Amino acid sequence: MTASGLVRRAGFALGVRLTRLALRTIGFSRTVRLVGSLPTPFTDRTATIAAVQRWADDIELVGGRPYGASCLDRSVFLWFVMHQRNLDAYIRIGVTFDHGRLDGHAWVELDGTVVNDDPDVADRFAVFEGDPIGIVFS
Repeated sequence: MTASGLVRRAGFALGVRLTRLALRTIGFSRTVRLVGSLPTPFTDRTATIAAVQRWADDIELVGGRPYGASCLDRSVFLWFVMHQRNLDAYIRIGVTFDHGRLDGHAWVELDGTVVNDDPDVADRFAVFEGDPIGIVFS
């Protein structure tokens, strides 16, 4: 791994933890509004799907189990990273009821392509469409 890759992962590790803290203290709606209101330092779409998937892999590595970041924590942070590069990413949230248990899940899509989960994730969850919770999170 290159030095720049290690620095990126360290920044992602901090970013995921700050996202987790924000989601737990001010909630989803305020966190996404805050992140979405930050200025974007890049003026063009500066990343490919392959680059975004590398970011998603790095975020999963530094934020996933056993580190405690949920799929929502990781997805909101990945969305933020993509938003900073003017990429039209969408946070998707879905639910499923299986064996008497209600489960939720979050992931990110770019141009209709899932970037931080299995390509068929939307087939396993009932996906909230539009703006189900009163905010725009695209």
